[in-house]
Amino acid sequence: MGARLGLETFTRVAEILFPWFMLLFVVFVVSLIPATDMHKILPVFDQGLKPVFRGAIPAAAFPFMELVLFMMLFPSMNRAEEMRRGMLLGATLGGIILIITTVLTILVVGAVPSARYAYPGYALARRINIGDFFQRVEAILALMWTITFYFKIMVYF
Repeated sequence: MGARLGLETFTRVAEILFPWFMLLFVVFVVSLIPATDMHKILPVFDQGLKPVFRGAIPAAAFPFMELVLFMMLFPSMNRAEEMRRGMLLGATLGGIILIITTVLTILVVGAVPSARYAYPGYALARRINIGDFFQRVEAILALMWTITFYFKIMVYF
């Protein structure tokens, strides 16, 4: 329905759902802070910077492929400069969210187990336990995934 109603409807839904996504993300991150262990990130740069960059470049390129699709919309925009600024801001914010999620995954689960999981974010959500009251909040993560999958599918469609 979102694709049928056009780009304006798509962007309005994004404006409505973005604050909710950010609120859920902040709750997710804050509730994981007590479960972090700084020893799980050691040793840092054990073999230098070269292996880090060799693994980081392909991993960083994949999540940002949608930007190429957004660039196809530049000719049809009235205010292309505003879109360019918004696209850069969105890519920066998305990169920060990916970095925070990756660092939290390594600090909570560990590097080797997080590499083995197909969905390491789900493993993070299972580990949330604050006072035996706020625990097992996989529904928060599922709602965040639903929001992001909707937009990703809409962009590709």
